[in-house]
Formats: sequence, C-alpha cells, structure tokens
Amino acid sequence: MSEMIDRIAKAIQREAWSNSVGSVPWDKIPVVYQEGYRKWARKAVEAIREPTEAMCDMAIVTPNEYADGDDGRRIALTKPADVWRTMIDEALK
Repeated sequence: MSEMIDRIAKAIQREAWSNSVGSVPWDKIPVVYQEGYRKWARKAVEAIREPTEAMCDMAIVTPNEYADGDDGRRIALTKPADVWRTMIDEALK
C-alpha cells in the first residue's frame, strides 16, 4: 500500500475512533478495520485524481521563478509539490 493511502487511512481512523479521552492507536485496531480504512482512503485518492477547474486555475496562477538551464532552456523553479499543495488548498476551501 502506498504511503499516501496509509496516511489518509490513519487520518480517517483517528477521526472515527476518537472520543473525549483520545484516539485509539492504529496498531491497536483490528486488521480488518485497517483494510477497510485503506479502501476508503483509496477511494478518496481516486476522487481527487482529476483536479477541478478551480484547482487547475490555481496551478496556473502559482508564481513561477525561472532560471536559465545549461542548454539555454528556461527551467521553472516552482516545485511540483508547491503546485500540488496550492491545488489541494483550493479544493479544501
């Protein structure tokens, strides 16, 4: 299973198993439940696979800085992770 799927599954589980005292640790819940949370997590990732129009608009307006490459081409210095975070931030509004 991917790191992202596990990260999302654990976040869902923490919310689902939390109460006024705290949350039940991931490794303390039955494996069958862990697999269920992973299935939900995979569905969540599948749902965000295709960005919305607003997300794409945010990716376009993310400021880019450029440098000249050794071969004379312009190289964008904006990191893909920064663009992704900006797009996800838009989706979470």
